[in-house]
Amino acid sequence: MARRLSSATLVHAALLLAAANGLQAARRGVARSATRADARAAVSMSALKPGGNVLAVGNGPVFLLAAKTAAAAGYPTTIVSARTELFNQLLWAEDEDRDANLRILGVTEDEDVTAFNEAVASADALIVAFDAEQTLTDTLLDVVLPAEGGASRVACLSKHLSGKGMGPFVTASKVAANKEVWCAPPERVEMYRSFEAKLKAKVAAKGGDVTIVRGGTLKGGGPGDPESVQAVAPTLAPRFYAEIVADLVNWQLLFDCETRGVELTPGDSATGCVEFKSSTRLQCERNRTAAGPGLQAVFTATASDARPGDSGRVQVAQALVRSLALDGAAGKEFGVTTKAARDHPSDGEWEAEFAKVAAPRRVVAEASGAPEINPINSDSYSFSPVATAPAGIAAPTPASKVRTYALVGLCFGAFFCLGSLVVASVDAVEERDGTLVLDVAGGWEAPAPHARCAWIEAEARARDAGKTKGELAAQYAVVAEDANAFYRGTAHLFWYDFVVGGWGEYNLEEIGLAEPTLADGSPIGRTATWTWVTGDQHLSNFGAWKNRKGDVVLGVNDFDEAAIYDFRIDVRAAVSIYNHGMSNGLGRAQSEAAVLTFTDTYVETVRSYVGNEDALLFEVTADTSSGLLRDFLEAVEAKDSAGKQLHKFTDVVDGERAFVKSKKTKLEAVDGDLAARVAAAFGRDGYGASLPKVGWRAREWDDAFYEVLDVARRVGSGVGSFGVGRYYVLLRGSPREVDDDDLEEGGAVILDVKYEPAPAVAAVVGEHPGDEAWYASLFPNEAARAVAGQRALTSYADPYAGVAIFDGGAYVVRERSPWKASFDLDEFDTYAEYARYVQAIAATTATSHVRGTVAKAPATFKDVVAAAFRESYARETWGVSVAKVAAAYREQVILDYDCFAAYAANESAWPA
Repeated sequence: MARRLSSATLVHAALLLAAANGLQAARRGVARSATRADARAAVSMSALKPGGNVLAVGNGPVFLLAAKTAAAAGYPTTIVSARTELFNQLLWAEDEDRDANLRILGVTEDEDVTAFNEAVASADALIVAFDAEQTLTDTLLDVVLPAEGGASRVACLSKHLSGKGMGPFVTASKVAANKEVWCAPPERVEMYRSFEAKLKAKVAAKGGDVTIVRGGTLKGGGPGDPESVQAVAPTLAPRFYAEIVADLVNWQLLFDCETRGVELTPGDSATGCVEFKSSTRLQCERNRTAAGPGLQAVFTATASDARPGDSGRVQVAQALVRSLALDGAAGKEFGVTTKAARDHPSDGEWEAEFAKVAAPRRVVAEASGAPEINPINSDSYSFSPVATAPAGIAAPTPASKVRTYALVGLCFGAFFCLGSLVVASVDAVEERDGTLVLDVAGGWEAPAPHARCAWIEAEARARDAGKTKGELAAQYAVVAEDANAFYRGTAHLFWYDFVVGGWGEYNLEEIGLAEPTLADGSPIGRTATWTWVTGDQHLSNFGAWKNRKGDVVLGVNDFDEAAIYDFRIDVRAAVSIYNHGMSNGLGRAQSEAAVLTFTDTYVETVRSYVGNEDALLFEVTADTSSGLLRDFLEAVEAKDSAGKQLHKFTDVVDGERAFVKSKKTKLEAVDGDLAARVAAAFGRDGYGASLPKVGWRAREWDDAFYEVLDVARRVGSGVGSFGVGRYYVLLRGSPREVDDDDLEEGGAVILDVKYEPAPAVAAVVGEHPGDEAWYASLFPNEAARAVAGQRALTSYADPYAGVAIFDGGAYVVRERSPWKASFDLDEFDTYAEYARYVQAIAATTATSHVRGTVAKAPATFKDVVAAAFRESYARETWGVSVAKVAAAYREQVILDYDCFAAYAANESAWPA
């Protein structure tokens, strides 16, 4: 029996559906669906016939437009409103005749209740459309879609799933400019995914069909200025603009001053296989849904012209209604993109657009005999073939060749929103214990992890020769703390394994993809993907500091291993991501998903910089982040200024400021001769000559302005650099003002002066003829290399970064930032928070690599990466390869750590 509403329930329903004045969507962001494409080969004949009854539920301007459009198309349409008169004012202009096909039910009279129940029972079709991040509750879904009777054809407004074109600025623009900018918080994605599964299941049980209409950032609602009046679509009344919150009035009105066209794209760019490229390998493209605004989001958010990621409400409403009348649209999903036009789309143009989305799609890979596969949600690139699919979606059937999907629906707060469906091209599927084990295309496999204790011990003895037992005991206590600490301190092992040991061979050719070329057809050579890399990328090497512009930012804070090399060396971070995910109890599936989030975000960020120079200045700050990371950066910002640091590390003795030498400060006194030699290195012709002479706020060294007040030895710091010669220099004369009465002549800064040994790349650069000689010609010493890397990889670089040479050694000089802080990685006990942080790490890594390009146009680093990964299957196959490397190399790290821990515990094995 159909569930019926009481008067009280109807009032409650109307308030939910109408959201008070029907315009709450203009005050909140919209939500995104994470449903899968329906892969049925046949469609039912359930087109809505002329005169069929429509029930529209939802809220916001797009809901009203859909109802008005349905009525104008000749369908008797019913909606419910708590404020009938306001709805009428929003729907009809003063000189416009009200359409008798549109009925607005109030909620105060018994006859309204009766009329609503009758409307539900007699409905042939249901339209669900929300501007706001909201769905129908289970109760209301049961009411408007009863098991018996009522609508059997449903059109539901949802969102793009792919995340393509989102980029670092999209969610920031949502916070700063327009709350309706499309971004997908994980909890909302899950809410919509659950709702769509329920909706499809209910409709399927009735023998009906659901059409999912996907949009981006919803804009406008008016008629524009068409050259012809023959195909003008229904629009909202001018009262619409008056009801929207003040900060959105102008751009909404301006957006509607122009006429908009439409483009429909089948499915979503995250779902569906649309072509076979060979009989031996499945390399099919994603369906293409329009990209989001990417780096232009701040400007796009309130733009008055049609921009990437925009979906005009008028066109969305038309698509919802028109889909009901087409057999070919039943069970389909398609995106709505708004574009510039002289007139509203004609019936013929709409028919042409729907022809693109109504054609059946193939979603299975072997040449013949294999059943069609409905992709389902999976935590990784392996999935169980048992019936674990959401209600209404068939479980997959094992086949010799399939594509499998891992949904990563994540939003890094006000920084980066990506809801990407990671797709792995696979060549073989082996069923083992009820699980489909997938091999990456091309058959490439990472080397098998194995115990190699003798080699690990030999490497340790060779690197630590000359150190005292006391120094080794202190160093080994740090490095042997756990596997993560060991990984942090052994970049040289990763470099060897990556370059020599076979772990880095997952380039595009090795994993079975076509040889990529640049836009002009030029081949991408061996060194084309070289750029400045940190060379020691792991999560503990990301921290906060205040840059030269005055912003507290998150970024890489260690450049000792910086080098010009293949960007993939910095996927060392992926191993760290997997390590920490497992250490924090997230499990294998979520740790793999975090790595896939890293690779997807990395590639999309690099691609988003093509055609612009935004990478030069972009930074992750508290304003562009959320969750635990934002809390962390805000806490760092709130720290006291340089004065507090000076009072911690220094004191005034006999009228002169000097370092406090103690266990607390980890500073020790140096003899007078050494202090004099260090101070002598800080002059115009020494350290001063290595400072920037040209550029933004560049300040030449002046021996009369700068003065070294004190020198101290820094002890007990670092992991990989533990025991390396290190000093603190107290320099007076800084242009930064410090509120300290004892420093009448100006401020003072603490400079970190660290000896720079040969980096890990030095041990492997000779593997290819000519590379070693080329490296030797680049820099006069290793400190110059590290400083050049820091300047290339960061924006608003440290003005004190330079080189000091004394006692025959080259030392890197950097300011010790008073705002320096490291994030506590143990705080990540949920996948959502961890994934947000990983997105920040990936975007920061990608941005630094783009900044650090060595090649010039037309083959800059971003151009090369964009060309290499122009095909979606290339991006996703590479991402899965990285995930495989991360998981496998973690096992190698654990084996190596066990070897090292045993060695560190055996003092007799240490170097004599």
